[in-house]
Amino acid sequence: MQTSSVTLQGGQHGGVLETGQQFEGVEPRLFFDGAVDVLKGCVGLGAVILSGTGQLMGAMSIPLPVPINPIAAEALALRHALEFGRAFGVRSVRVYGDALNVLNGLNASSSGWDLSAIGGVLDAVRLLMREFEMISWKHVKKRSNLVAHKLARSALSLVQAMFCKDVGPPWLHDLIDDV
Repeated sequence: MQTSSVTLQGGQHGGVLETGQQFEGVEPRLFFDGAVDVLKGCVGLGAVILSGTGQLMGAMSIPLPVPINPIAAEALALRHALEFGRAFGVRSVRVYGDALNVLNGLNASSSGWDLSAIGGVLDAVRLLMREFEMISWKHVKKRSNLVAHKLARSALSLVQAMFCKDVGPPWLHDLIDDV
């Protein structure tokens, strides 16, 4: 991988991490979401990776038996989604989520440590992002993030994590067709 300088550029509701590369066409899209069940004291993390043509590349639903707040669940969902994308060999990706506070947190200064409530997770996300040749992120409305939302909500009822590659349950394909 050829890289020159690494630049973190962010604006309101989005940003891009440049490592001297440019998007070369239609890159994969990665959608992420987190869900919280306060009564059960657990969270669900969901993510889906779609090819540039809209085909399912992979999906994940991860249940975590930890009582954390919704913002932390969203931040963890982003971290796990990026790790999932990296495991698929994705080098350039466009990331979408409905957690505005998490995405705006990525735009924070890269100098020093983030001491916010989700700062540790965001610091880990920023480090992970450097492993991609090109990555951009953008806030979307919840209705544009329904696939990841459904995966996160379904994780709340799972006993173990679910990972799909290329194919998934019928409801997943039905939702992807609407994206």
